[in-house]
Amino acid sequence: MSTSLDRAAARGRLHRIALAGLASATITGLALLGTAAVAAAQQPGDATVDTVQVEQQQGRDKEKPPAEQPEQPELFVDAGCEAPKRGDQWVGYVDVEVTNPNKKAVTYTVTLKTDPEQSEEVKVKGDDAEFVSFGNVPTGTFEIVVTGDDGTTASSEAKLDRCGEISDPVDDELQVFVRCADGRGLVTIYLFNLGRETRALTVSVDDIEQSEPVELDGGAYLVYIDEEPTEDGTYVVRVTGEGVDTEETVTVACAPAPEPSTTQPSTTAPPAQGGPVPSDGLAATGAAVGGVAVLGVIALVLGAALVLIGRRRVSTGGSDG
Repeated sequence: MSTSLDRAAARGRLHRIALAGLASATITGLALLGTAAVAAAQQPGDATVDTVQVEQQQGRDKEKPPAEQPEQPELFVDAGCEAPKRGDQWVGYVDVEVTNPNKKAVTYTVTLKTDPEQSEEVKVKGDDAEFVSFGNVPTGTFEIVVTGDDGTTASSEAKLDRCGEISDPVDDELQVFVRCADGRGLVTIYLFNLGRETRALTVSVDDIEQSEPVELDGGAYLVYIDEEPTEDGTYVVRVTGEGVDTEETVTVACAPAPEPSTTQPSTTAPPAQGGPVPSDGLAATGAAVGGVAVLGVIALVLGAALVLIGRRRVSTGGSDG
């Protein structure tokens, strides 16, 4: 009897254990299902995660430095006159040096705003420079525009001397030109170095020294005075230097002729002897004429401040003098 009861009790315990295990499995299963349901419910959160990642990527993109912009080209302009290859009239030229400050090669279009315009293309390596030359350029001031295929631009200007007034052949170191404007003379003095070596040239007008010696490269010229207003008179311009001593006499006669007087002769009685002489009765004495000449020399002295020195070309076959 006791054995049967013990077995019954044992079966009862096993049954309870089985029920307890079933309940635990059920609870665990429900918990897993709940977790899966929650995970399924949170699936739209994946988009939130992706959005955060995109924003982080955009933030990293903003931290990147902007693309480097190309630098503008640098220009050096040389303009002047050169001896003609044919004919007897000097002609103007313009040389443009284009420097590319960038690392990559750039093709530049160089335009000289003459009428008609002149254009040349030049390809310049990075951190390098190239020249463009224009010939037969007329007198005047012209704009130069440079445009690169990288979108950069630069501009400058060129002023051309009055090349046509230079007499060819140039057979000495001095040429002086005079033209009249508004009743006054405009004097231009050109200096030439016909030798191959650099020379120091000194200019004087009527034996009055105009400046310190001017260093002039061999085969070059410069405009020493450019259309300086000068009173009527006759002047002796002289150039001296190593192996150089030449002069030129120039006459300025630009004052308009006086108009004939229409006033009646004066009936004023002559002053008593020893009295003052009316100022309008002074004669053009030598002293007065000399005063006008001195004014002209002073104008030329002041004009020495207008010295324009630059690289110029003179075609000569001579040797040092």
